[in-house]
Amino acid sequence: MTEQANNTIEEYFNKLPDALLNFQFIEEFLRMYISYSYEIISLSVSPYIPFKYSYKDLEKNALGKLVSEFKKLNKNEEVTKKIEKIIKDRNYCAHEAYLLTSEQQNDPEYLSKEIAKLEKIVRKAKECLKGISAEVKRVEGIRNSLKKS
Repeated sequence: MTEQANNTIEEYFNKLPDALLNFQFIEEFLRMYISYSYEIISLSVSPYIPFKYSYKDLEKNALGKLVSEFKKLNKNEEVTKKIEKIIKDRNYCAHEAYLLTSEQQNDPEYLSKEIAKLEKIVRKAKECLKGISAEVKRVEGIRNSLKKS
C-alpha cells in the first residue's frame, strides 16, 4: 500500500465512526421524542384506559421503525422527510462502508470520493439532529407541564 493510500484509508476509517455516531444520536433522540409522547398520552388517558408504552418498548428499534413511529406522533413533515432521506445513508454506513475490497483500499481516488460521501452524510445527519432536537425539547416541555398539573 502506498503512503498516500495508507493516509487516505486512515482518514476514511476515522470519518466513518463519526457518521455512525450521528445516526446513533438521531435514533436516541427519536426514542426520547416517542417516549415523551407516550408519557403525554398516558397522562391524558390514564383515568380512562391504561396506556403502558414506554422508552423500554423502543430500545431495540432501528432507525426505520423509529421514524415510522415518530411520523405518527409528530406534525413536522420537514424534519420527518429529512430523517427519511438519510435512512439509506445510515444503512450504507452500518452495513457496507466498512467492507472495502483490497483494490478499493489501495485506490486513493476512490477513497477520496468515499470520504466526500461520508462528509456529506455527516452534514445531513447533523441537520437532522438539529431538527429532531428542537422537537424533543418541544414535546419535553409539554410533558413537563402535564406532569406538574
